[in-house]
Amino acid sequence: MSVVRTHEIFKSNSSNSGLTEQMRVMAVVVFTVLAVGCSKAPPWVALEHACNSKDIHACARLAAMYRKGEGVAKDEVKAVALFRKACDGGETRGCFDLGNMYANGLGVAPDHTKAVALFQKVCDGGNADGCLNLGSMYYLGWGVVQDKTKAIALYQKACDGAEEMACNNTGVMYKTGDGVPQDDAKASAVFKKACDAGLAFSCPGSSLIMFSALKQ
Repeated sequence: MSVVRTHEIFKSNSSNSGLTEQMRVMAVVVFTVLAVGCSKAPPWVALEHACNSKDIHACARLAAMYRKGEGVAKDEVKAVALFRKACDGGETRGCFDLGNMYANGLGVAPDHTKAVALFQKVCDGGNADGCLNLGSMYYLGWGVVQDKTKAIALYQKACDGAEEMACNNTGVMYKTGDGVPQDDAKASAVFKKACDAGLAFSCPGSSLIMFSALKQ
Protein backbone atom coordinates (compact mmCIF):
# COMPACT_ATOMS: atom_id res chain seq x y z
CA MET A 1 0.00 0.00 0.00
CA SER A 2 1.44 3.41 -0.96
CA VAL A 3 1.77 6.01 1.75
CA VAL A 4 0.41 9.46 1.08
CA ARG A 5 2.20 12.25 2.95
CA THR A 6 0.37 15.52 3.44
CA HIS A 7 3.50 17.66 3.04
CA GLU A 8 3.98 16.26 -0.49
CA ILE A 9 0.40 17.15 -1.42
CA PHE A 10 0.86 20.73 -0.25
CA LYS A 11 4.11 21.02 -2.17
CA SER A 12 2.55 19.85 -5.42
CA ASN A 13 -0.38 22.22 -5.03
CA SER A 14 1.32 25.27 -3.56
CA SER A 15 1.24 27.14 -6.84
CA ASN A 16 -2.48 26.57 -7.31
CA SER A 17 -4.13 29.83 -6.28
CA GLY A 18 -7.51 28.05 -6.26
CA LEU A 19 -6.56 26.01 -3.21
CA THR A 20 -7.65 28.23 -0.32
CA GLU A 21 -6.30 28.04 3.22
CA GLN A 22 -9.60 26.56 4.37
CA MET A 23 -9.27 23.77 1.80
CA ARG A 24 -5.75 23.07 3.00
CA VAL A 25 -6.97 22.73 6.59
CA MET A 26 -9.74 20.40 5.45
CA ALA A 27 -7.18 18.26 3.64
CA VAL A 28 -5.06 17.94 6.77
CA VAL A 29 -8.06 16.79 8.79
CA VAL A 30 -9.16 14.23 6.21
CA PHE A 31 -5.72 12.70 5.74
CA THR A 32 -5.05 12.66 9.49
CA VAL A 33 -8.29 10.74 10.12
CA LEU A 34 -7.44 8.30 7.34
CA ALA A 35 -3.94 7.77 8.67
CA VAL A 36 -5.15 7.09 12.21
CA GLY A 37 -7.88 4.77 10.98
CA CYS A 38 -5.46 2.76 8.87
CA SER A 39 -2.97 2.41 11.75
CA LYS A 40 -5.45 0.72 14.08
CA ALA A 41 -5.27 -3.07 13.96
CA PRO A 42 -7.24 -5.57 16.06
CA PRO A 43 -5.48 -6.40 19.38
CA TRP A 44 -4.83 -9.99 18.32
CA VAL A 45 -2.56 -8.82 15.50
CA ALA A 46 -0.11 -7.18 17.90
CA LEU A 47 -0.31 -10.15 20.28
CA GLU A 48 0.35 -12.61 17.47
CA HIS A 49 3.38 -10.61 16.35
CA ALA A 50 4.67 -10.47 19.94
CA CYS A 51 4.03 -14.19 20.46
CA ASN A 52 5.92 -15.01 17.25
CA SER A 53 8.74 -12.86 18.64
CA LYS A 54 8.91 -15.17 21.68
CA ASP A 55 6.88 -13.03 24.09
CA ILE A 56 5.34 -15.88 26.11
CA HIS A 57 2.98 -13.56 27.99
CA ALA A 58 1.52 -12.43 24.67
CA CYS A 59 1.06 -16.09 23.69
CA ALA A 60 -0.93 -16.74 26.88
CA ARG A 61 -3.12 -13.67 26.34
CA LEU A 62 -3.75 -14.56 22.71
CA ALA A 63 -4.62 -18.13 23.73
CA ALA A 64 -7.20 -16.82 26.19
CA MET A 65 -8.79 -14.77 23.40
CA TYR A 66 -9.09 -17.83 21.16
CA ARG A 67 -10.47 -19.94 24.02
CA LYS A 68 -13.22 -17.42 24.78
CA GLY A 69 -13.76 -16.09 21.26
CA GLU A 70 -12.99 -12.54 22.36
CA GLY A 71 -11.97 -10.38 19.40
CA VAL A 72 -11.29 -13.50 17.31
CA ALA A 73 -13.25 -16.52 16.14
CA LYS A 74 -13.36 -19.06 18.97
CA ASP A 75 -10.76 -21.78 18.35
CA GLU A 76 -10.00 -24.07 21.30
CA VAL A 77 -7.48 -26.13 19.32
CA LYS A 78 -5.47 -23.00 18.56
CA ALA A 79 -5.85 -21.93 22.18
CA VAL A 80 -4.30 -25.21 23.35
CA ALA A 81 -1.33 -24.78 20.99
CA LEU A 82 -0.74 -21.23 22.25
CA PHE A 83 -1.14 -22.16 25.93
CA ARG A 84 1.38 -24.95 25.37
CA LYS A 85 3.82 -22.53 23.74
CA ALA A 86 3.44 -20.14 26.67
CA CYS A 87 3.82 -22.95 29.21
CA ASP A 88 6.90 -24.37 27.49
CA GLY A 89 8.39 -20.90 27.72
CA GLY A 90 7.81 -20.78 31.46
CA GLU A 91 4.61 -18.71 31.61
CA THR A 92 2.77 -19.90 34.72
CA ARG A 93 -0.70 -18.85 33.61
CA GLY A 94 -0.19 -20.65 30.33
CA CYS A 95 0.49 -23.90 32.21
CA PHE A 96 -2.53 -23.35 34.46
CA ASP A 97 -4.88 -22.72 31.52
CA LEU A 98 -3.41 -25.65 29.58
CA GLY A 99 -4.15 -27.84 32.61
CA ASN A 100 -7.78 -26.74 32.50
CA MET A 101 -7.99 -27.48 28.78
CA TYR A 102 -6.79 -31.05 29.43
CA ALA A 103 -9.00 -31.47 32.49
CA ASN A 104 -12.12 -30.36 30.63
CA GLY A 105 -11.30 -31.79 27.20
CA LEU A 106 -11.38 -28.40 25.47
CA GLY A 107 -9.54 -28.35 22.16
CA VAL A 108 -7.80 -31.58 23.10
CA ALA A 109 -8.75 -35.08 24.26
CA PRO A 110 -9.44 -35.13 28.03
CA ASP A 111 -6.36 -36.19 29.96
CA HIS A 112 -6.56 -35.83 33.72
CA THR A 113 -3.05 -37.19 34.21
CA LYS A 114 -1.58 -34.38 32.11
CA ALA A 115 -3.82 -31.88 33.89
CA VAL A 116 -2.50 -33.05 37.28
CA ALA A 117 1.10 -32.70 36.08
CA LEU A 118 0.45 -29.16 34.88
CA PHE A 119 -1.36 -28.09 38.06
CA GLN A 120 1.48 -29.63 40.08
CA LYS A 121 4.01 -27.59 38.10
CA VAL A 122 2.03 -24.41 38.68
CA CYS A 123 1.50 -25.14 42.38
CA ASP A 124 5.21 -25.92 42.87
CA GLY A 125 5.91 -22.53 41.33
CA GLY A 126 3.96 -20.84 44.12
CA ASN A 127 0.70 -20.19 42.27
CA ALA A 128 -2.29 -20.56 44.62
CA ASP A 129 -4.76 -21.25 41.81
CA GLY A 130 -2.65 -24.21 40.72
CA CYS A 131 -2.68 -25.61 44.27
CA LEU A 132 -6.46 -25.12 44.46
CA ASN A 133 -7.08 -27.09 41.26
CA LEU A 134 -4.54 -29.74 42.18
CA GLY A 135 -6.33 -30.13 45.50
CA SER A 136 -9.61 -30.64 43.66
CA MET A 137 -8.03 -33.30 41.43
CA TYR A 138 -6.99 -35.23 44.55
CA TYR A 139 -10.34 -34.60 46.20
CA LEU A 140 -12.20 -36.01 43.19
CA GLY A 141 -9.66 -38.68 42.26
CA TRP A 142 -9.16 -37.29 38.74
CA GLY A 143 -5.87 -38.42 37.22
CA VAL A 144 -4.66 -39.60 40.64
CA VAL A 145 -5.75 -41.99 43.35
CA GLN A 146 -8.30 -40.14 45.47
CA ASP A 147 -6.55 -38.75 48.54
CA LYS A 148 -8.52 -36.30 50.66
CA THR A 149 -5.67 -35.88 53.13
CA LYS A 150 -3.49 -34.61 50.31
CA ALA A 151 -6.40 -32.57 48.97
CA ILE A 152 -6.84 -30.62 52.21
CA ALA A 153 -3.09 -30.04 52.45
CA LEU A 154 -3.16 -28.50 48.97
CA TYR A 155 -6.28 -26.48 49.77
CA GLN A 156 -4.53 -25.18 52.89
CA LYS A 157 -1.45 -24.25 50.83
CA ALA A 158 -3.65 -22.36 48.40
CA CYS A 159 -5.50 -20.71 51.29
CA ASP A 160 -2.16 -19.56 52.72
CA GLY A 161 -1.59 -18.02 49.30
CA ALA A 162 -4.79 -15.96 49.66
CA GLU A 163 -7.05 -18.14 47.49
CA GLU A 164 -10.37 -17.69 49.29
CA MET A 165 -12.15 -20.63 47.64
CA ALA A 166 -9.42 -22.91 48.95
CA CYS A 167 -9.97 -21.47 52.43
CA ASN A 168 -13.67 -22.27 52.14
CA ASN A 169 -12.99 -25.85 51.02
CA THR A 170 -10.50 -26.36 53.84
CA GLY A 171 -13.13 -25.10 56.28
CA VAL A 172 -15.82 -27.43 54.95
CA MET A 173 -13.51 -30.45 55.23
CA TYR A 174 -12.53 -29.59 58.82
CA LYS A 175 -16.11 -28.79 59.78
CA THR A 176 -17.47 -32.09 58.44
CA GLY A 177 -14.45 -34.28 59.15
CA ASP A 178 -14.12 -35.05 55.45
CA GLY A 179 -10.75 -36.76 55.05
CA VAL A 180 -9.42 -35.23 58.27
CA PRO A 181 -10.39 -35.27 61.95
CA GLN A 182 -13.28 -32.92 62.59
CA ASP A 183 -11.97 -29.63 64.00
CA ASP A 184 -14.32 -26.69 64.58
CA ALA A 185 -11.53 -24.32 65.60
CA LYS A 186 -9.55 -24.84 62.39
CA ALA A 187 -12.75 -24.64 60.35
CA SER A 188 -13.71 -21.32 61.92
CA ALA A 189 -10.26 -19.84 61.30
CA VAL A 190 -10.21 -20.56 57.57
CA PHE A 191 -13.89 -19.69 57.12
CA LYS A 192 -13.13 -16.28 58.65
CA LYS A 193 -10.25 -15.80 56.23
CA ALA A 194 -12.51 -16.61 53.27
CA CYS A 195 -15.31 -14.41 54.62
CA ASP A 196 -12.93 -11.49 55.18
CA ALA A 197 -11.81 -11.88 51.55
CA GLY A 198 -15.41 -11.37 50.41
CA LEU A 199 -16.69 -14.93 50.06
CA ALA A 200 -20.18 -14.46 51.52
CA PHE A 201 -21.10 -18.15 51.81
CA SER A 202 -18.10 -18.69 54.10
CA CYS A 203 -19.44 -16.18 56.62
CA PRO A 204 -21.17 -17.24 59.86
CA GLY A 205 -24.73 -18.45 59.41
CA SER A 206 -24.24 -19.61 55.81
CA SER A 207 -24.79 -23.15 54.58
CA LEU A 208 -21.69 -25.23 53.96
CA ILE A 209 -20.76 -25.29 50.27
CA MET A 210 -17.88 -27.41 48.95
CA PHE A 211 -16.53 -26.20 45.60
CA SER A 212 -14.52 -28.97 44.03
CA ALA A 213 -15.09 -27.70 40.49
CA LEU A 214 -11.88 -26.51 38.86
CA LYS A 215 -11.15 -22.81 38.83
CA GLN A 216 -10.89 -21.50 35.29
